[in-house]
Amino acid sequence: MCETKAAEVVQTIGARKEGSDMVIWKPNDNGDFSTSSAWDIVRVRSPKIPWMKWIWHKFLPKKVSFCMWKVKFNCLSVDSRVRSTGVALVSRCDCCDKGQVETLDHVLNSGDIAKVVWKWASLALGVHYFEAQSWWIRVNRWFTCAKNVSQRGILIGLLPSLITGKLWGCRCKARMEGNREFAEEVWLAIKAWLRLLAEEIVKVSKLSKTVMNFSKLQSCLWVLRGGGVTRDHYDNLVAGFCVKYGYGSNNETKLRAVIIGVELCKELGFQRVEIECDSTVVVNWFTPFT
Repeated sequence: MCETKAAEVVQTIGARKEGSDMVIWKPNDNGDFSTSSAWDIVRVRSPKIPWMKWIWHKFLPKKVSFCMWKVKFNCLSVDSRVRSTGVALVSRCDCCDKGQVETLDHVLNSGDIAKVVWKWASLALGVHYFEAQSWWIRVNRWFTCAKNVSQRGILIGLLPSLITGKLWGCRCKARMEGNREFAEEVWLAIKAWLRLLAEEIVKVSKLSKTVMNFSKLQSCLWVLRGGGVTRDHYDNLVAGFCVKYGYGSNNETKLRAVIIGVELCKELGFQRVEIECDSTVVVNWFTPFT
């Protein structure tokens, strides 16, 4: 009975409409069926891994990303891995004076050169260095400190891959070519990469435009609030602030808002800042310094 009634309703509604029915494939915006969209529906998706975005970052050379991926899943052919397959092998690290057994963690983390490079990198970008850590724990700490909101935050996320790729290249040169590099040479090459990346990040982001134009007199007691907002080059809101100063003049409040806004931009890692303020007096105060 229900099926018959439903069919009657469909026929009645359909008779009132002009034209014919059209089959639409909802997963695609254009309504057309495609095997790729069908596969996207039925495939089993793995959970998202937060650190993966730093390994496969658009600013990294692909060979560096592949090297990091191989290290993470223990796919590089160091002596310890060859030994694990049952091959009898005398092992000696070609990058160290002490001739220690070559393991992946030794080459990329705890060896003579790797240890010095990681220390210098930690000092350069302000990430605390812990000596007694494995390669992955160290790298994961860097990824945890990395942020996409500033140039420094992005470089923190990219530097572990650059260091790992360069240290592995250093090992291969020493093993295959007999060309042994020192820690200073490795670090200079990494810093050259960092400079290129920093320039590329600035080109892409164009960094920040800051608007400082909020100042309000709340009562006759001259209790003032100052604040502002920070926008990127697309005019999207990045951050905002509002501070209660207490007694003071209107221009003083605006000046304080500008100072706090500049400090906020510095904290976010912006290097090029455009300041807008609706107080001519405050703007003239800054003019001699620009």
